[in-house]
Amino acid sequence: MEDVLSNSNAAFINASALAKATDPEEHRKYVPVRTEFVAKKIEQIIGQKKPDLALLRRVMYLAYLIRFVNIGSKLIQNRESCIRSLCCSPEIATVIFDKFADCVAGTANPDGSPVYKKTPASESRLMCHIFVLMLSLNNWILFPADVAADLGLPIRETNSVGCKLEPISSSDAASKGRKAAAASKKAVLKAPVKFPKANLRGKK
Repeated sequence: MEDVLSNSNAAFINASALAKATDPEEHRKYVPVRTEFVAKKIEQIIGQKKPDLALLRRVMYLAYLIRFVNIGSKLIQNRESCIRSLCCSPEIATVIFDKFADCVAGTANPDGSPVYKKTPASESRLMCHIFVLMLSLNNWILFPADVAADLGLPIRETNSVGCKLEPISSSDAASKGRKAAAASKKAVLKAPVKFPKANLRGKK
């Protein structure tokens, strides 16, 4: 997981404050998105007698990445404005922006700063990181159709990170319901995680 969220970067995520928030409405102060997956994981972790802060930081980082997915192209263009909009520490926001936004060579904003955008390659890297974080928080098994519905996004990165799609088990089918189970497969990560390589051209 060091390639996804390093210990040095995780230190900038204040999980202790979220762990002390007993009211779900308070969670919104610390988590910028409310997907079903994120909400359930927060509740599970906080509900423990001694919350695992490392896992909680991972869930919070996942929420920040999902927030970045939903940021529009106009806001992405200006690095400083986008970083401020991520609703997390500036250190983490900077890490996310520099990892998943590409500089557009030969262009500038009205204030003279470089113009950035999300490219197909950077978006694929971003979705791979999101998928791996979710897998790591869910015993390395996910249902891509459920994830796509929860995030409102297509999930195409199962093979990219080394997952295998397998038929769901009878217990999975029982929990999902017959109709949903009929169209479902589960993604299982058994091999080491793989990420698409970053395109460094145009980066500053």
